[in-house]
Amino acid sequence: MKTKTVAKKTTSVFLCFLLLFPFALLAGAAGSPTIIAEGSYGADNRSDNVRWSLDSDGLLTISGEGDMYADSSINAGDWVEQGYAGQIKKARIMPGVTSIGFCAFRVCSRMESIEIADTVTTIYPFAFDFCTSLSSINIPDSVTSIGGYAFQSCTSLTHVRLPDHLTFMAVCLFNANTKLTSITIPKSVTVIQTLTISNCPKLKDIYYTGSEEEWNQIEIWEDNQELLSATIHFNSEGPQQSSLQQILQKVKDWFRNLFDKILAIFR
Repeated sequence: MKTKTVAKKTTSVFLCFLLLFPFALLAGAAGSPTIIAEGSYGADNRSDNVRWSLDSDGLLTISGEGDMYADSSINAGDWVEQGYAGQIKKARIMPGVTSIGFCAFRVCSRMESIEIADTVTTIYPFAFDFCTSLSSINIPDSVTSIGGYAFQSCTSLTHVRLPDHLTFMAVCLFNANTKLTSITIPKSVTVIQTLTISNCPKLKDIYYTGSEEEWNQIEIWEDNQELLSATIHFNSEGPQQSSLQQILQKVKDWFRNLFDKILAIFR
């Protein structure tokens, strides 16, 4: 008797799910973001090999194959020049794109986060200049070159981990990062150029993945007092999170990825 009751309840729940599921889909579709602007931004005079789109939720998606446009004469990315800088809250660079262009996200002051695919190998100068709301950035280890002033005036950044295959730190890479407290530098770095870190008053810790002997072999150019005044932690990957923080971050990332996949269904 109990088995029949359980079976009836299970069947009822399943039928309710079947009845309500289409309405849930419609509700989701009705609330899904719409594309408000799009364009081409490939390396060859803004060719179609790389395209961008901005949706009504403030997500800028850059997709395609090859390099972004990287003319050093421009002041900002196409999406900025068209007047959408203030509407970008998050950016996503999809697999296949191999570079982040000159001044690409300059003055995207409301952009809080960016996802960078591991096909990207180059970040051009001034790429994130004045991204004042960008609080964290995960640079994939595929990146081997980062241009000067790339993170200038990113005033919400507190820690940056540089990629494992970076060989030099460019001039004014971190300039006027007023909340930056620590940087992780890989042992692959052999040259640190002039004023690589400047006007970063809260910088206290440098986490270096190599030994003290390897650190002493780096060619450090003049005017790097802030770097040399910080505490150098050798053979270190960076500030350690507690186990609870790591778990919470993983849960957060899982739900964020799930939410993004659900939204993608309705686009």
